[in-house]
Amino acid sequence: MLLYTLVLFAACLMPFIYGMSAWLYLGVAVVLSAGFIGYAFALWRHYSDALARKTFRFSLIHLSGLFAALLVDHYLFQAP
Repeated sequence: MLLYTLVLFAACLMPFIYGMSAWLYLGVAVVLSAGFIGYAFALWRHYSDALARKTFRFSLIHLSGLFAALLVDHYLFQAP
C-alpha cells in the first residue's frame, strides 16, 4: 500500500504539472498526499484493523479534498 500511495502522490501532481490547476491545488494535493503517505507508512510498520479503518477514512477525505481543491482552484484562478 505504501508503494501505491507514493505513485498516487505523483499522479496527484499531474493537474498542476500539465497546467490544469494552480498553486492552491498543488498545496492541497501535497498536504493531503503527505497525510495519506503517513497513514500508509504507519500501517506498514504497525498494522491493526483500527488503523486500517482510519486509513480508509482518510482515503475518502483525500479524494474529496482533491476534487474540492480542483473545483475551487478552477473558479479562483480561471484564465480570462
